[in-house]
Amino acid sequence: MSSSTDLRCRRRGDYPFHLTYRTRWSDNDMYAHLNNSVYGHLFDSIINAYLITRCGLHPPTSPRIFLAVSTTAAFFAPVAFPAVVDLGLRVTKLGTSSVTYE
Repeated sequence: MSSSTDLRCRRRGDYPFHLTYRTRWSDNDMYAHLNNSVYGHLFDSIINAYLITRCGLHPPTSPRIFLAVSTTAAFFAPVAFPAVVDLGLRVTKLGTSSVTYE
C-alpha cells in the first residue's frame, strides 16, 4: 500500500475507469457521513461495472465468479448525502488467478 502522501498526489487521470455514484440519504450514518459499510458497496460496484463493461462478464451465465477478498480504504475527507462521488479504478497487478485493483 502506498503512503497517504503518495495517495494524496494521485489525480483522476491516474485511473482509466470511472463510475459515478449518487449518494443516498440511507448511506449516511448517525454522524452524518457515509457509513463505512457503504464503501464496500462502492468497491464491489466499480469492480463489477469494470468486469461487465470492459471484460465482457455476464454474471448470470458466467462460469467464473469474482470475489473481492481484501479491501482497504484511506479516508482523506468525509463524504455525505447528497454528494455525487466519482469513483476511479485501475489494475495494478494481473496474475493468472487474481487481479489487484486500486
